[in-house]
Amino acid sequence: MFREQDRVILKKAMPSHDLNRGAIGSIVKVHTKSAGYEVEFVAPKGKETTIVSLKSSDIRAVD
Repeated sequence: MFREQDRVILKKAMPSHDLNRGAIGSIVKVHTKSAGYEVEFVAPKGKETTIVSLKSSDIRAVD
């Protein structure tokens, strides 16, 4: 289980959010009842932020 502010890696591409597999994000909210997460991804130049709802199967911990 992940906690808020954990850094995670996206396991699959999400073209609808312009995210590639391997994108690194930070968990900003943990949904305890649905076991889901709100993960924030920042564009490489740091100008755009995307927050996506994901399941634990969509992400993995940063080693």
